[in-house]
Amino acid sequence: MEDLIRRVDPNYQVTTFRAGGYLIEPFNKIKDAFDENDIRIDSSVCPDIFNDYGIFSFDFCFYPNKLKYNFEYTPKDIAQEGCFVEVPITTVKIPAYINIFLTLIRIIKYRNIESERKGSGVGEYFGPNRPFYRKLFSLLKPRINQLTTDSNFKERFSYVFKKVPEYSKMIIHPKLLNSHTIELLDDYVSTNKIRFISIQNLLP
Repeated sequence: MEDLIRRVDPNYQVTTFRAGGYLIEPFNKIKDAFDENDIRIDSSVCPDIFNDYGIFSFDFCFYPNKLKYNFEYTPKDIAQEGCFVEVPITTVKIPAYINIFLTLIRIIKYRNIESERKGSGVGEYFGPNRPFYRKLFSLLKPRINQLTTDSNFKERFSYVFKKVPEYSKMIIHPKLLNSHTIELLDDYVSTNKIRFISIQNLLP
């Protein structure tokens, strides 16, 4: 990245990391690589979200939900003088009754939203299909949603957007874009509802 971008900006330096599949843990296995490459910022933590799909598992249920914080050996623990900075991806809890309502909207209005993706990449690992009763039970619990257009739709994104604080962190995967999400992004950016800055500019 530095070799390519320094042709345009000679002072460019990679400073920030996001782990594939959000698998930043166990951080001690990659800490030396961060040190050797002078990477001091991570943005892989999704507060209150977990995934129990085998080797792709992660659990951020007890991680700090802050704008940013320092850490040393794991982003699970705040260390005021830590060498590294975690900038978590913004998440919002959607109450169960609203989750049910939004799920019905998705079923009725956006049946083909996944099949209309512009990219061909795979966004996540899908384990065995969950039994119907487990899917139904999941609707009766609050849903933790990232600030993202990935696999999202207008009504749910609008609800999440209204709940997030200033300087929230949004995540977008190009492989998950489709016509609906591109139009959604265009509307929010062109009307200045969303304005992007770099993570580097967010920090002192």
